[in-house]
Amino acid sequence: AVVSTQSTGGENWEAVPGTLCKQLSVSANQVYGVTSSNTLVCRYGISPSLPAGNYWRRLAGPSPDRTVKMLSTTLNNCLWCEGGNGELYRRRVKVVQTATPGTTPTNNPPGQPN
Repeated sequence: AVVSTQSTGGENWEAVPGTLCKQLSVSANQVYGVTSSNTLVCRYGISPSLPAGNYWRRLAGPSPDRTVKMLSTTLNNCLWCEGGNGELYRRRVKVVQTATPGTTPTNNPPGQPN
């Protein structure tokens, strides 16, 4: 295999401010992260015109202590995680529709029940 220092295409790297994550997982429509304190977070405001989104929002994890050790997402917006208690959890989430100024999204935010 040949390793090249040349770019493989795409755009330049962009720093995303806010929460520091030790792990990221990307579904078809959302970016989720796990912080160093095992808190579950979701990036909000992602759109074609703002691909890095606006801010991170903390979400309650599934285990009794609400923490998450590891996280994975599927393309059809299911979250899989290992809770702070070591058990495996799965949750299907709805995706927030981007709202125009002065309106409210019609779907529940990620992490909220269907």
